[in-house]
Amino acid sequence: MKHKQKMVTGSFVLLFAVSVAICTAMNMLNVIVPLYVTETLNGTAATAGLMTTIYTISACASRPINGALTDRWNRRLMMVLGSLIFCIGCFTAGAVPSILVLTISRILMGVGYSAASTANNTASTDVIPVDRMAEGIGYFGMSQSVASAIGPAIASATMLAVGNQVSLYIVALFCVLALVLSALVSYERKPGYLKPQPQSQEKSSGGFFEKTAIVPALFQGVFLFIISLPMCFMPLYIVYRGQSAAVAGSFFVVASIVIVAVRLLGSNLMNRLHALWFLIPGFAALAALCISLPLVNTVMGFMVCGVIYGLAHGIIWMVLGSEAVRQAPADRRGAANATFYFAFDAGIGLGASFWGAMIDNIGYEKCFVAIIAAAAVLALVSVPVFRRRSNRA
Repeated sequence: MKHKQKMVTGSFVLLFAVSVAICTAMNMLNVIVPLYVTETLNGTAATAGLMTTIYTISACASRPINGALTDRWNRRLMMVLGSLIFCIGCFTAGAVPSILVLTISRILMGVGYSAASTANNTASTDVIPVDRMAEGIGYFGMSQSVASAIGPAIASATMLAVGNQVSLYIVALFCVLALVLSALVSYERKPGYLKPQPQSQEKSSGGFFEKTAIVPALFQGVFLFIISLPMCFMPLYIVYRGQSAAVAGSFFVVASIVIVAVRLLGSNLMNRLHALWFLIPGFAALAALCISLPLVNTVMGFMVCGVIYGLAHGIIWMVLGSEAVRQAPADRRGAANATFYFAFDAGIGLGASFWGAMIDNIGYEKCFVAIIAAAAVLALVSVPVFRRRSNRA
C-alpha cells in the first residue's frame, strides 16, 4: 500500500495562518466600510456601494499582473508586499477621513489583497503533495471560511467598542500580522526546494491568464454572479421579511460553519470522486435555497436556509478552486490562481450591482425564480464540460 505524503507541515500551517489574517481583514472591511461611509463621512448608500465597486475593480484589474509576478518572483515577497499595501490602504482610510482619500485607499486595498491572496494560495500548492492536491486545496480553503465567520464578528465588536474610524486601524493590525507571518515563510529558501520551471507550453497560455483554469473560473464567476444576491442582500431580505438584522448575522455564522464542515468532510473525497459528484448537488442546493427562502419566516427557518446556503457555496467553491489549479503546469499556478480569483471578484462585483437593480424593479421572489432557472442551466452545462475536461486531465 502506497504511503501518503505528509500534507500538514509547518509551512502549510504558517501559510494557513497568513490566509486567515489577510482574509479576516478583508471580511472586516466588508462590514466596516459601508457604515464608515454613511455614519462617519456622511455619505449615501450609493457612495458606500461605489466604494465596494472601486475595490472590486482594483482587485480584478491587478489579479492577472499579481499572478504573473507571483510566478516570476517568489511567493513570500508578493505576500509581504501585498500585505504592506493592504495595510497602508487601511491605515490611510482611518487617518484621513474623506471620501476622496477613502477612494484611493480602496484602490490600494484591492491591489494589496489581490497580491497577498494570490501569492498565498499559490504558495499553498507548492507545499501540498502533488498526489493530494485536491484534498490539500480543500483543507487550505477552510482558512477563508474561518475568516468569513470571524471577520464580521470582530468588526461588529470593534465598531461597538471604538467606533468605525478606529476599527480601520484594527483591520490594519491584521494586515501587519499577515505581513509578519508572511516574512516567516521560508520553504522557498530551503536547500531542497526547486522553484517550478517552465515546462511544455502545450497546456499553458503563457500570458496573464492560465488556459487550463479558464473553464472552472468561468463557472465560478457565473456561480458567484448568481449567488451574490443572497450573499449581498440577505440582511435586507431578512429585515424585509420582518426579522431583525441579528438574524442575518446568525444566518452567515451558520453558513460559515457549514462551509468549514464541507471542507473537512469533502476535501478527502476530492481525489477519489469525479467533480460532477459535487457540482450537481452544489447547484441543486442553490436552487433549493431559492425555493425555500420565500417559504420561511421564522428564525429557525432562516437558520436552515443558512445551512443550505453554506452547502451550495462550500461545495462549489471547493470543487472549482481545486479544478482551477489541478491541471495547471507547476510554473503557472500563480496565473491559475489569479485567473480563478479574477472571476471570483468579478462575479461578486457585477452580481451585486445587477441584483440590486433587479430587486428594485421586479422584487425578491422573481429574482429567486431567475436564480433557480440559472442553477438548472449551470448543472446541465457542467455535465458535458467537466466530463470532457476530466477525460483530458
